[in-house]
Amino acid sequence: MIQSRPSAAVLLQFFVDLFQDADITPTFLEAVSDPSRLREFTSIDASRVEEILHLAQQVYREDPNRAIDKGLSLHTDYCNAQFAWLLSARNILDLMERLETITQYKIFNVTPIDRDTLKIHLEVGPELDNYNLLFGASVLLGLLRDTSPLLEMDLHCSADLVAIGTGLQDKAQCRLKANSSAPYLILHLKDLEQQSLLTRNDALSAILQNQAKLKRIDLECSSHVAAVVTAIRNHMHDPDFSMADLAAEMNTSQRSLQRRLQEQHLTFKQLVKRERQRRAVDLIESGRHDRSAIVEMVGYRELSSLYRLMRNH
Repeated sequence: MIQSRPSAAVLLQFFVDLFQDADITPTFLEAVSDPSRLREFTSIDASRVEEILHLAQQVYREDPNRAIDKGLSLHTDYCNAQFAWLLSARNILDLMERLETITQYKIFNVTPIDRDTLKIHLEVGPELDNYNLLFGASVLLGLLRDTSPLLEMDLHCSADLVAIGTGLQDKAQCRLKANSSAPYLILHLKDLEQQSLLTRNDALSAILQNQAKLKRIDLECSSHVAAVVTAIRNHMHDPDFSMADLAAEMNTSQRSLQRRLQEQHLTFKQLVKRERQRRAVDLIESGRHDRSAIVEMVGYRELSSLYRLMRNH
């Protein structure tokens, strides 16, 4: 389940357009300090995110196909540097990780079944009703279908979600199966993890073919939260890894790094705890390690620390 969080990143221009089409006057723009960033994923307070999702629910409830159509085409209708960065991922696993980095919270729980199959649990929370979940699933399916046209996809979900999401079967070539209250997606493609991504969108493709521009985009998108997360993951086994160590590795000052994280409403401590929780859950669910080994792998000295971490998950 999505935990309570101080902020999340959303593509505000999409919701501005959605609400204007539905004759709803958006009030959340009061929280936007830089209007020029509306077409980018922008970090805003969680309370505002819930307000936006509540309004979106009203729109999608009147016409569920709008949620599907808007979700499937989001990355092409709002082509920006962040979507180009997503689609420059090495493979689908990397794409999932980058998507979570951009939105700043865990949306998916990805489990490889074998070399040809992935299982993706869609994380849900109180702010994600079936209509918003339908939109979120459509965004993901749109990205996957665009970059991997031969991918076989099955969405296992509740009967209620199937009832409003029938359009996904034709528009995204995704089979819907009403057999699970906790939604998950099964992806199947030969040597799936080895398959590179290739977008069919001309605008995004042009960006991806411009190596110089792509390098700048990669720096812009990954030099902040993504680079911090990568460093934390690389040093997760070290219980002494500190903010000072991180700043030194990124060739910046602690004050500068702290300020950059604060701009995204994050702290070093929050990110370390979040990444340890994620890694611990993945290791426990894999069943390949005992608890004492997991303690060391996620950077703790005592088993009790792991238990406290998981109680708060």
